[in-house]
Amino acid sequence: CRLNENQFYDLVPLKDFEAAKKMFTNKTLWLNADEIRMGNPLKLDSLFVLKKGLRFEPVNVTSVTLGSISECPIVFTVKTAKGDKGFIMANVSGTNTSLDQKFFFGAKFFTEDPKVKYHFSPAVWENVKAGHLALGMEKDAVILAIGIPKDMNNSTAADGLDQWVYPTRYLYFRNNKLIDIRNQ
Repeated sequence: CRLNENQFYDLVPLKDFEAAKKMFTNKTLWLNADEIRMGNPLKLDSLFVLKKGLRFEPVNVTSVTLGSISECPIVFTVKTAKGDKGFIMANVSGTNTSLDQKFFFGAKFFTEDPKVKYHFSPAVWENVKAGHLALGMEKDAVILAIGIPKDMNNSTAADGLDQWVYPTRYLYFRNNKLIDIRNQ
């Protein structure tokens, strides 16, 4: 185990692992990640992508094991509805990490079917799955499509205009609907 700044490398929080194993083994989750991987999760040079285009698809978690990477120390072995088997590594609590959101459980999985939770039109779902924005999209659809903004400036003025800040653009909403996109 080695220390760099505020993070211990090669250390897995046992409490996180035990909780994830109890909560998710033999359960259905829905992918927020677009792909599952094959190879040995303990050897990064052996990893390869098994299948892409799986975002929002259900998977069965067949096992939860320890990994060796501090950023995403829990390995979820999954099976798709078509029988493809692979794994996804995630951080379930944010403990011992740089707090990069892409490693968190919520960036990898949903615990309920997003197509049931969110009642978007088929056209909006196509944009969300492709990571595209369209004027008129609701805030929830935007978050699913491109992620949580770096900053949110919510208006208290009568016009109700909200601004969301992303690394390369500003998004503007009125009454929960996307009305403008401006590149930085």
